[in-house]
Amino acid sequence: MQLAFYEDLAAPPYLVADLGEDAYRRVLELNRRHRDLRLGFVDAAVMATAEILGIGRVATTDRRDLGSVTLGVPLELLP
Repeated sequence: MQLAFYEDLAAPPYLVADLGEDAYRRVLELNRRHRDLRLGFVDAAVMATAEILGIGRVATTDRRDLGSVTLGVPLELLP
């Protein structure tokens, strides 16, 4: 399943986004607020990017962290 996901990254319907300044600040805020989860950079960056872009559909194999945090947009975790 992971290899199929990697192949799909180069084609729709996925969006690969770069982090901007606002996203880095949000990563820090999410990690501070949810210290007990130990989110780390990648999970917090995915959440911050989803919020900033207003995109709630996130492809991930990590449901523990992304499913534990309430964000400004409702998340639908795929697949």
